[in-house]
Amino acid sequence: MGAVLQTCRKKKPVQHQVELQTKNKQQKNIKARQHYDPALAPDLQSIVQNMENNEEESSFNSPTETVINSVYHVNRKAGHDRIFIAAIDIGTTYSGYAYASRRDLEKDPSNIYCPQWRGDEGMYYKTATAVLFDEDGNFHKFGFEAEEYYNDDQSDKFKCFFFKNFKMLLYENRNDLSEDVVIKDITGKQMKAIQVFSAAICYLKDHLLKTLQKSFHTDSNISNTDIHWVLTVPAIWEMRAKQFMRDAAEMAGILGDQLSLALEPEAASLYCRKVPMRIKDSVTKTVDLLGPGISYVLLDQGGGTLDVTGHRIEKDNCLTEIISPNGGNWGGNNVNYEFEKYLNKMFTKTVVEKIKAEDPVAYFDIIKQFERKKKSVNPKSEGDVVLSISPVFSEMYDKIYNASLPSEIQIKRGKMRISAQQFKSFFDPSIKSITQHVLEIFKNPKLQNVNVILAVGGFSESEIIIDSISKSLPNMETIVPKDPVLAVLKGAVVFGFEPCGVKSRISRYTYGIKVEKEIRTKGDENYRKIRRNVQKRRFAIDVFERLVEIGEEINVGTWQSTMEYEPINKNDKEVQIEFYATEEKDPVHVTDPGCMKLGTLKVNLRERKTSDGALKLQINAGGTEILAVITDENNGQIFKAKFCLP
Repeated sequence: MGAVLQTCRKKKPVQHQVELQTKNKQQKNIKARQHYDPALAPDLQSIVQNMENNEEESSFNSPTETVINSVYHVNRKAGHDRIFIAAIDIGTTYSGYAYASRRDLEKDPSNIYCPQWRGDEGMYYKTATAVLFDEDGNFHKFGFEAEEYYNDDQSDKFKCFFFKNFKMLLYENRNDLSEDVVIKDITGKQMKAIQVFSAAICYLKDHLLKTLQKSFHTDSNISNTDIHWVLTVPAIWEMRAKQFMRDAAEMAGILGDQLSLALEPEAASLYCRKVPMRIKDSVTKTVDLLGPGISYVLLDQGGGTLDVTGHRIEKDNCLTEIISPNGGNWGGNNVNYEFEKYLNKMFTKTVVEKIKAEDPVAYFDIIKQFERKKKSVNPKSEGDVVLSISPVFSEMYDKIYNASLPSEIQIKRGKMRISAQQFKSFFDPSIKSITQHVLEIFKNPKLQNVNVILAVGGFSESEIIIDSISKSLPNMETIVPKDPVLAVLKGAVVFGFEPCGVKSRISRYTYGIKVEKEIRTKGDENYRKIRRNVQKRRFAIDVFERLVEIGEEINVGTWQSTMEYEPINKNDKEVQIEFYATEEKDPVHVTDPGCMKLGTLKVNLRERKTSDGALKLQINAGGTEILAVITDENNGQIFKAKFCLP
């Protein structure tokens, strides 16, 4: 088995011939029949009738390529061969899904439905990102139901596996991410992370299927195959994390050819542009002021990360990326962490940890109250912030220290009072990180004429954060949609229907593959590692063969020039192509500092008609994922491939 490729002696760029690398894929739409419940979603009945009357097979042309973050899929009109498009957003704090019929979206892109979830204080458009497994590791509950069950004093919680706020694992472990990475639940018990993510995706997938099937009689043919799925991912995530999410979706029963990944800030941008919405606290302005020719910076402020990107709206209303995605782990949960540090300081860490272990209901209740308060407190308010607090805090303090609470802790009649100054101080680290980063971003010459900031995501509901951004950039117009938390989720449905709404993107990294290069010139002698083959030819090994350069603007749908390579051993039945990324423009070796191995593309050559000649590799790096096509130079034969995490 060949571990790598070597550069071909006749290596040259070759123009991509689309007609040689496409095939017709025919798939008949499954008819959805029977009766419809008009109370669920107003337009489903007309969809069903339309599908019943349409007996024609639908088809589309698609290159047979490997998604480098998946297996085999590209479909420019994703969802156009399926009845519904659904988006799943696994958020750091809250998760949910949205869906629409293809026919509804064609009529009006605002026809997108989000279910509501019953929480402890009403109905919400997202549920908690919480997964509960039983003691044997079998999935049990998700969302608010998982929280409620775990917090129930009657539940055998200490034998269960309970996971919350686990999405940040994919960012924090980005350099060591694999399918075998484990995650700890709140009591320290371990499970493979991919099982936890897959369970969350599977629950939301099944919930939508049940929602659709309830609108028909029990013999309805609505199934998973009628849906094109879209998973949202932060734009600053590495390719490994995207591949991880694809693998988790596949475990959840979503096949590669019915799944797209949408970058969260792009999805929000598409939605705000396509669907006019009222701006928060305004009765006149709408986001449709973002018309052709306008450039803006979009801040997607979630629970875990801040995602920043810049877009320009072209004359055809498509988006062009003007700066590459960037950001960091400065989401809303950092404010929660500051509040938790405050509790540890006030009651001591010993007391708080004891409460978390013995009475988690009391602890999580005050954390949930704080989560709601941090979004609603006005930055100009001088009044105390009041939170209900369980008596277990004072009782545990007395039990451990045999003393009353310190006088600085103001608790009366089960209410804890926090001064406005102290409460706002919980935001200080986040405000500092976010404003410094945004100010640095606007030093980019490409943004010198930009004067609009569009803020979306759950953290953008915080008036304190938006006020701090507005003050740090007083010449900018900061726009917050009325429902910033839903912009990404609904925008992902729009993206699934219209993935070419983005015309070009800026590469965040220099991408390349590991090859061996024959030594021919004196300059080649500078390579660090050299081997000789049986014919005494010398080859430099671990060479970084650049495919895409950092900062390069890549048009969506455009394929890079084909490069030719020879397998090290021409009779190999499988070739492994190792992909790397770096922030350096022109690295020499894949072992250079900063080079990160993304994974390995395993190419199956068992059906190769001849072992003579080179393999042609071509990539498309303009999408949310990188696509690759592997063909035989002699006859254009296309080979199956699988991308695997390191």
